[in-house]
Amino acid sequence: MKKLLLGIAGGIVIAAIGAGLMRYQSPDQVTRRAIEHVASEAIQASVHLDRVQISAADGTGLITGFTVGNPAGFKTAAALTADSIKLTVELSTLDRGAIVVRTLWVASPRITYEEIQAGCNFTALLENIRRGAADKRAEPGKKIVVDRLVIHGAKLSYASRAGQTITVDLPDIGLNNVGRTQGGATSSEFATAIVEVLLYHAKRNIPAGALQHR
Repeated sequence: MKKLLLGIAGGIVIAAIGAGLMRYQSPDQVTRRAIEHVASEAIQASVHLDRVQISAADGTGLITGFTVGNPAGFKTAAALTADSIKLTVELSTLDRGAIVVRTLWVASPRITYEEIQAGCNFTALLENIRRGAADKRAEPGKKIVVDRLVIHGAKLSYASRAGQTITVDLPDIGLNNVGRTQGGATSSEFATAIVEVLLYHAKRNIPAGALQHR
C-alpha cells in the first residue's frame, strides 16, 4: 500500500493518485486520507486535501483544498496552499513502470517563504525529501513523467526573521517533460524538482536586500 500510494507534496501527490488508480482500478478507492498520510510522512510536514476526483474514463482529475504545511520549527501556517489542481493522466500507462501525466495545472497557489535562524522552510522541505529518499533507496516505487506542469497566478509571501511580511505576485512557472529522459522520475525526484523551482522563483522575486539566507 505504502509503495503504491507514495507521492509527495506540491504536485507530487499526483504520483500517489496515479498509483492508487493502478492498484484499485477505481478512483473512488483512492482515499484522501491515505494520500495525506504517506505524503506527510515523506516530507515530515502536514499535507491536507479536501477532495480528490479522478475519472477512470478519460484520466482527467481535480484536487481541491491542497495544503502543504511547514516542517517543525516554522511559525507560518503553511508552505503552500492551492484551491484547485487540475490534471490529465494517461490511463494506458497505469500498469507500466512510469505513469504519464499529460498536464498538471496548479491555479492561484499561495506560497509562503519563511526564514528562521536555521534557514528557510523550503530548504528544510528539500532536506526532508532527500532524507526520506535515502531511507527508501532500496524500495522499488512507481515513477512518474509529467509532460507539462504550470503554476499559474501564484502569490508569494516572504516572512522574515524580524516578523515582517512582504507579498508579491509570481510570474507563471512552467516545467516540461519532468522525468521524460530517464524513463520516469521517482516521487522524491519529482518532489525535489517542484520544491527547487519554487525556491528559485521565490529568491528571484523577493525584493533585493530582504532575504537573509540565499
